[in-house]
Amino acid sequence: MKLVNMAVVSALALGLITTPALAQPAQGTLSAEETTAKLNREQAELASRQKAENVASQEAHDAGLAREAEFEAEKARLAKQHEQAVASWQADVDACKAGDRSRCAPPSAE
Repeated sequence: MKLVNMAVVSALALGLITTPALAQPAQGTLSAEETTAKLNREQAELASRQKAENVASQEAHDAGLAREAEFEAEKARLAKQHEQAVASWQADVDACKAGDRSRCAPPSAE
């Protein structure tokens, strides 16, 4: 029984002696708080860069949408202009066929 108690006491004593040494960071290493602070700074920097990239990406996307809207508006304007020209030409053809020679195209020089 004394042998078992001595082993337990020795193990406890060894644990108490080495525990403070293990709890302290070795020279040149960071404590848990310093490590956490460092990791938090790194994460904040990464988040800041990601946010800047997201803003730039959104701006590029918005600019692309604006260019597309301008293109579609110009395409619609040209289509309307074409429709008006065709309608005017058709009206001239119809008037010419009805006898209004002032609306006929001049004869081609062939």
